Amino acid sequence: MKKYFLLTTSLSFLLLAACSSDEVTNVPDNAPTEQNNASTETTSTNELFNFTKFNVDVSYDGQKSFDAEYENEPSGVEAKIEDDLTNEVLNGDAAYTKLEPIFKSFTFTSATPDEEIAQQVLQGFNLPDNYVEFEIDIEFTDGVKKEFTLRK
Repeated sequence: MKKYFLLTTSLSFLLLAACSSDEVTNVPDNAPTEQNNASTETTSTNELFNFTKFNVDVSYDGQKSFDAEYENEPSGVEAKIEDDLTNEVLNGDAAYTKLEPIFKSFTFTSATPDEEIAQQVLQGFNLPDNYVEFEIDIEFTDGVKKEFTLRK
């Protein structure tokens, strides 16, 4: 009886973890990783993206929104997309597969003006520009953290 309980408990935890995970398992070797100490971060021309964290939340009238999250830390990569405009929810590898080509199309850096970053993000994700609120939080590989909100 004890073995049966342990087996069912273990299987339940594994199933629960698999269903709700945003963790990406198929990450390219050259994806930059967030470091614990900003002074140890290096930027390489071989890196896949120029940021280690990307979170955008765009709100529209009618309680519709678009949210994309990406974070690459030493413990692993997480990715998630929740798109009320297309009724699409992606987690983990599926989200990363959709995010990767969009992220590669971005040309902005930590020095790019906020409005230009917003335009590139809207174009990259093919989102309408009639948003009510645009929030973004990015941690670049050069150690700069950029967080801003735009409202129309």
